[in-house]
Amino acid sequence: MDSWPNQHPAICRQTLNLRQNDWFGVSGGRQVELLWVYNNRVRDWYQLLSSEVQQLLGDFDDPDSFHGFPDYSTINTDLTATEINLLTSLSAWVVAGSDVARRFVEMYSE
Repeated sequence: MDSWPNQHPAICRQTLNLRQNDWFGVSGGRQVELLWVYNNRVRDWYQLLSSEVQQLLGDFDDPDSFHGFPDYSTINTDLTATEINLLTSLSAWVVAGSDVARRFVEMYSE
């Protein structure tokens, strides 16, 4: 059953108006494009992992499995090498190995 986790990476492309900021020397009056990428569980990535790594992470639909991966505290950053490697793998796959890569390329080629 698909509960809270997403099948695909959570992304949002947004156009914002840039405001003038004299302190930092930023002139306003133009628009900027942002592509937000939220750090969420992604079933597509999980299914590509070996069965050994899936067993390490635990049940995909259990939000408490493997210490809540990838939703680690931003205050307690004492992550193990395994946790860091898993975050790196997920992040690289989301940005470069999934449909999100196309969105990045489209954004910068316009």
